[in-house]
Amino acid sequence: MDPRDYLTPFYGSVPQSVRELFVGHLGWFDADPVALAPVPPREAARRLAALFGVGKLRDEAAAALGRGDAQWAAELATILVQADPEGAVEARKLKADAFRKLAAEQTNPNWRNWYITAAIELDRVGKKFPAIAGGLTSPAIVSNLPPGAWVNSWTMRLDPTKSAGRKTSAGFLFPKDAEVPGSTDQRYTIALQRAVAEYSVIQPVTGDDALEAKDPARTWAGTTFVLSMTQTALYNLLTAEAEVADPIGHVLSRPDGLPVWDLPTTPHHEGSQPLTDKFQGRLARGQAVGLRKMCLKGTPRMATGWAGHGSR
Repeated sequence: MDPRDYLTPFYGSVPQSVRELFVGHLGWFDADPVALAPVPPREAARRLAALFGVGKLRDEAAAALGRGDAQWAAELATILVQADPEGAVEARKLKADAFRKLAAEQTNPNWRNWYITAAIELDRVGKKFPAIAGGLTSPAIVSNLPPGAWVNSWTMRLDPTKSAGRKTSAGFLFPKDAEVPGSTDQRYTIALQRAVAEYSVIQPVTGDDALEAKDPARTWAGTTFVLSMTQTALYNLLTAEAEVADPIGHVLSRPDGLPVWDLPTTPHHEGSQPLTDKFQGRLARGQAVGLRKMCLKGTPRMATGWAGHGSR
């Protein structure tokens, strides 16, 4: 690779950074008083659609997309979508197609992912949006992080309604694993109270980690239940979670290679539970053990307040 390639925009971009710096230091006001109390976006869209005509806006958006001006096509389609969120079927499709074209040309991963995600949402208006299988990070990445990264990820998977009145705590012990070079005993806890989950590191203690428990022995002893699991077993669970089939049963793809619905394609029969099956297998082999009372009913479930595939 040419060293000069590192000087090109990649994670981020100049337009994004300039706007962030401007707003961060000077605020959102651009000195034009018209921005002080603008007409609400939906009402403004309705007035513009009435002024120019729905048909004219839709035709111009399609023409713009046809000549390669995806940004202008998306902006015109947005007026129609905002004016009639549920009924503007053609406008939603135009906007989604424009976003996919913009994504295909984008090197900034943040912008590309926003374009693709928004296109998926436009495609699925009125349909249930499935949970993201396996979370936002691939199993290959998570498996190369300390097990605590996986434990900590549970704090972001709370169902606020179900967890509002619950108070419980969980301990996770990852003993030294002969199959993982350099591994050591590691312990972590999560305490759930009033829809807030607090993650703590019990072991190893370095004194440099702000997430280390202030009283490790007391925090560990106070857990409601403890799950001991090898890092190898954890990797298997992460892989199984990513293999959970999407509700549609397949991935819709486009000629340009961009996904319409970006989920794993591994097929599973109706009612199958890859995560549960692999967890039961780890239990049978002794790679996962409940050391204290556990909230398990055939699945690795921490508490009814946790959401996502990992809690079912």
